[in-house]
Amino acid sequence: MITDGEDDNIDPTVFNKARSVFRSVKVLLIGGENSVIEENVDTIKIQELTSESLSHTIRRI
Repeated sequence: MITDGEDDNIDPTVFNKARSVFRSVKVLLIGGENSVIEENVDTIKIQELTSESLSHTIRRI
């Protein structure tokens, strides 16, 4: 999942359902914060999206 985290009203059970289907579930959080996401799923945070930060993040995934 890729999001900025702003105004995302996500039900945490969505992550449990995703984990039951997929081997790995991660969120790429760009420039924002969302405590529900960060507490319930592996989260990779990027404060400012640049070609360098995106390249580094893709290697981490």
